[in-house]
Order: sequence, then structure tokens, then C-alpha cells
Amino acid sequence: MTTKTRKVRRRAPTNSKPKTANSKLVLPSEPTEPPASLYEYCLFIMGAKGVGKTTLLGSFPNSMVLQLEPRRRSARIRQYSIRPMSTLEMTKEGVGFSDTPWEQISRFIDAAVADESIQHIGIDTADRFYDAALTHFCYKGGKDNPSEFNDYGKTWDVIKWSVEQQLCKILFADRTIGLTLLSHTRVREVAEADDPEEPEMAVPTCKPAMWTMCKGLTDYCFFYGFRGGKR
Repeated sequence: MTTKTRKVRRRAPTNSKPKTANSKLVLPSEPTEPPASLYEYCLFIMGAKGVGKTTLLGSFPNSMVLQLEPRRRSARIRQYSIRPMSTLEMTKEGVGFSDTPWEQISRFIDAAVADESIQHIGIDTADRFYDAALTHFCYKGGKDNPSEFNDYGKTWDVIKWSVEQQLCKILFADRTIGLTLLSHTRVREVAEADDPEEPEMAVPTCKPAMWTMCKGLTDYCFFYGFRGGKR
């Protein structure tokens, strides 16, 4: 006994856009002019705790600081605070997946980009920004650490891309918005220092994955500290 198979011709999706002969990629004919103001760049500023990084950031014209550390009450800055939470805290308080600190950060960035009175966004700090994403995905998966997923680094990649996506909302906005990320510093010994008298160097306290990402996204990186009694 033989059976006949019937070929079914699939219909094109109704929402598909017809191809047009006029759709042509237009490439820029002139080089991009760098911004004239430092505030329009993407910056990374690191320094010791209490040196005045947040106050410096708040002095940028038309800036808004995403405050992920305890609110700075002694400085006159425009800031929006989001309280960091651990997976344990979110579990105890029954926080919904759409209300985690990371989701709040996402909504803040959307609102800040849409607010034309804001021309520069500061993130205080890059450390807690990355940690909020890490904690969010661990909380959703019921784990305490991404390594517990045993998914060959997939969760780590999801965290990385989610962090980069939020930063790119600012960097790829339809208007020019400056971005500054802050981090504290720690001292690391240098195995082969160029200057034998200075075998140590200051490095940011954010996780290596965040630091690697920032080095690729930022235009300038600065160390902010004291020298000769002056900042």
C-alpha cells in the first residue's frame, strides 16, 4: 500500500514588507566630527572612596546621576536612587521579576534618554550596575551565582549582553547624551613595573568583565585623586 504526500505551499507572512528597488544603503561621505565638549563623551572615572567623584559628576551641566550607592545627601546633585538588593533580600520580600533593581535601572535609562533636559547620565557605580544585572538573572533562575547554572558560560554571556544593551541605549540614542561610569580603586602589585620605585598601580574595583566592557565602550578613562594636596 502506498501513501501519497501532498505538498503544501506556504503563504508569505501578511506582515512581511515587500522589497523595493529603491532600498539602498547610504554610507557617510564625511568623517565624524568629535564632540567639542568633554561632557558629550563616554567617560570612566575611578578613584578612592570619598575623593569626590560623585560631586564632580554632579557638577557636569544638565547631568543626572543614577545612584546605586547610598544617596549623597551632602552634595547638591540631581540624582535618582535605586537600592541594590541581593537574591536573598528579593526572595524574602517577594520582589517580582519585573521589579528587580535591574528592571528599575532599565526603566530609569529609558526615561532619562527620553528627557531632553538631561544631557549627561552618570552611573554611580559601574560595580553595582553590573552586580544588579548579575543578581537579576541569578534571581530569575533560582541560583546564587551564574556558575551554578552549569550552562557552559551562557548565563555569563546573557549578563554581559544585558549590561551592554543598557549602556548602548544611551550611546546609540537619537540625540547626543554623555555617559560617565564611576568606580572605586584598589591597589594591585605590578610584576614587571616600568618604574621600580612604583611597583603598584590603581585599578577599578568593578568586576573584570565590567572593566573589559568599559574599556571597549568608553572614550576616556581618568584617575581622580589627590596630588600635592589638590584633586
